[in-house]
Amino acid sequence: MNINAFKFLLPIFIVGLVAGKSSAQVVFQSLDDAFEFADLHQTDLQIANARQEIATLNQKNTLSSLLPQVKAFGNFDDYVSLPVQLIPAEIFGGQPGEFAEVQFGTQYQLNVGLEASIPLINTMAWNKRKSSGLEAAASNYQQEQVKQQLYEKIARAYYLSLLAKEASRLSLENRKASTAILNVAQSQWDTGLLEKLPLNRMKANDEKANNQLLINQKSEQNNLDVLKNLCGIPLEEDLLLEESLPSTERKLTAESSLDYAILRQPGVLAAEQKIKIAQNELKGINTSFLPQLSAFGRYSQQAWSNNLDFGAYDWYEVAVIGMRLEWTLFSGNKRNNDRGLARNSLAIAEWEKKKFISDKQAEHDELWREYHLSSSLIQSLKRTSQLFDENFQMAQDQYQEGIISTDELLSIQKEMWEAQREYLSGLANYFITSAILSVKSETNLN
Repeated sequence: MNINAFKFLLPIFIVGLVAGKSSAQVVFQSLDDAFEFADLHQTDLQIANARQEIATLNQKNTLSSLLPQVKAFGNFDDYVSLPVQLIPAEIFGGQPGEFAEVQFGTQYQLNVGLEASIPLINTMAWNKRKSSGLEAAASNYQQEQVKQQLYEKIARAYYLSLLAKEASRLSLENRKASTAILNVAQSQWDTGLLEKLPLNRMKANDEKANNQLLINQKSEQNNLDVLKNLCGIPLEEDLLLEESLPSTERKLTAESSLDYAILRQPGVLAAEQKIKIAQNELKGINTSFLPQLSAFGRYSQQAWSNNLDFGAYDWYEVAVIGMRLEWTLFSGNKRNNDRGLARNSLAIAEWEKKKFISDKQAEHDELWREYHLSSSLIQSLKRTSQLFDENFQMAQDQYQEGIISTDELLSIQKEMWEAQREYLSGLANYFITSAILSVKSETNLN
């Protein structure tokens, strides 16, 4: 290859490598997009789904112990030395009191067959079957609870990301405005119209605006990283939120669509299932003293030989049917100990449910207080922020005309920054609380 051609193609090759290694970009147009992405990629949800599948399979396995069991068996014995037995010698014409040594059987014995059994009375298996059904239902509620908690975290991180994004945008505008004011002040200083102290205050104010911009940009990236982690997005990939916080402002959601019943929340229903599981366990221990009864049947064919050629000998059939009764009369006081453990487990489950409902009631009331406060203040905060924006625009013009002092300008700018923060914070609080209430209302279960 010509060396000049190589020099020409090398940059293209390098650019191609860089482009090939560049990270992919995930785009969310709304909060629902984040939920849908998490459903497919979030590890906690995948684990919860796997646990639900395990609970379902365990439930199916418990049914097998109540169904007929059929197995094939076979054994081959090589009696290197047949056992010796003593029988009275009188049978063979011997003297009374004497015994003759005899060996029964052959060196090789083969036995093959089928055996079937079915439980008729087995309270332990019945109880285990019921427990597995309760555990599967509890696992389903726990799966919904994990999903609900994840959605709430995603909603919070999503709107905090939008808040940081808008704060970064405003900080950039504020930085530009501060720089413009500083340029005016510097010009006045150069012409001898401004003293050193006001100029230094303008410089410090410009640095403060720049620092706030850096802080907000860092906060924006941190919130995006949190959102990536919650949705199952690798941190090296880019995430773009097409919404902006002010653009999401809309008519306030009707409160009736956000209300939810605490007792129908998945966490409460899961706690109820734990109580039922503990009750069933106690019931199973109380009935474990009952006997177990099963029916069985066995069919086999046997062959004996002193050589390995079993085909030259006759086979003998053996068939038997019957009932098997097992009754544990004494178990070393284990049943009483298990009963005590089950009672304590039941009490703990009931206390946990009571505490859980109390915590969820407090959370419910706090969410609604925050929602009512943010929804009632949001319009007022918006108007206040707009007024301070107008004040600052007028103050810049009046400062250049020499009508107001540096102190007045900086004070008005500080008021504008504070109003912006209050408005964005109130807007984010409104959308966070309304989104969480919406998630909870959509997970009301029967």
